[in-house]
Amino acid sequence: MGYSLIKDMSANILQEVLSTPLDEPESQCLVESFGECIQEPAFIPTPVSKSECEELAEVYDIIGGCYYEQDYYAGAVKACNGSLAKMMVTGKVFSMVEKGTDIETLEKLNLLNASKYVALCMSGSGEYYDCPMDYTAFWISLVNSVDSKRGPIYTDSTASGGDASSQRNNATAYALCMVSTDDSEPEDEEIMDTYNEVLCNKIKTDYNISSSDCSVTPDNVKNKVASDTLNTLTPNIVFVNGLKLYIGTDYEELPELSDAEEEKDRKGFKIYLDVNGESGKGKLWEDVYPFYLLGSGKMLLAYNEETPSGGNTKENLSVNVIYDSYSGEKREVKLLMTDANFRSAACAIGYIKSEKYCGDKVQYDLCKDMAKDCRMMVKEPLKIF
Repeated sequence: MGYSLIKDMSANILQEVLSTPLDEPESQCLVESFGECIQEPAFIPTPVSKSECEELAEVYDIIGGCYYEQDYYAGAVKACNGSLAKMMVTGKVFSMVEKGTDIETLEKLNLLNASKYVALCMSGSGEYYDCPMDYTAFWISLVNSVDSKRGPIYTDSTASGGDASSQRNNATAYALCMVSTDDSEPEDEEIMDTYNEVLCNKIKTDYNISSSDCSVTPDNVKNKVASDTLNTLTPNIVFVNGLKLYIGTDYEELPELSDAEEEKDRKGFKIYLDVNGESGKGKLWEDVYPFYLLGSGKMLLAYNEETPSGGNTKENLSVNVIYDSYSGEKREVKLLMTDANFRSAACAIGYIKSEKYCGDKVQYDLCKDMAKDCRMMVKEPLKIF
């Protein structure tokens, strides 16, 4: 009854659950460091005149005095409303540019090819011209760190990058505007869906149930399993036949199967099934049994290494291994194993190839010479499940 239910889930709803897009709010920060968040691409600021600079200096202390008719530093302060990125986050961006890491983020920052670019330079006579630059510099927010004729920058003036200063009519430095990470979060952030929630809600709609509570999290279940008090926890699902189901993990790598040969056999859900509902103790390995619902679509019955229970005893679940034999048009079902426990049969035929689950002496090759559909078949009647 319980075994058949979990097996039906693995066959009929698992892949639909795993193909459901999760509602994950996107991070608003392109780069984040020490509470600072860069949300917008880097840019060469539009310069401001000396008179406009003087007006801005009354608002923003980081400008200081004004001396140039083309002041790019003051233009950067204006464009960022006084919130130029500080040295730590700018240094992080600089390192990305120099090392070429995280190409996707560099594209969003407009800095993918920033190490060499053509910028507007000023000659000694005050004339502007195009000049190729082979460095990247960022205007940064540092109060009273340099004299007012020069603006603070983060550049490769040192071997590993660091703070320096530049004439404020330098047209080659980028600006990065900063916001607090607290201000970068969406105002109406939704709770992120998880696959265990998707699974729970899918079971609610596809199976006959009497009650459900999908707000019970895997951590709630793990805590109760650890204290052997699962019967005090509200189940995720109570079926009309009285079976109780608890979802003990999200879809994740399972330690008990982390060495499985097939990658999709390593990840899945761990589900606990109380096979006699209200009439039993609700105790692990007595009437509550864990199952693995794997990304490959397979279903495995867990077992207790200390005491025969679950998948390593035929008293809980007894299976035969059968195959089809043909002579002409005549088909005959033959036995390879009879009255075996689930774990032994599943490992012997290579249904699961994992030393953690099977042990290190299993050959997985019982079916290697069987050309036709070698498989496990649960014996009837089931003794507990």
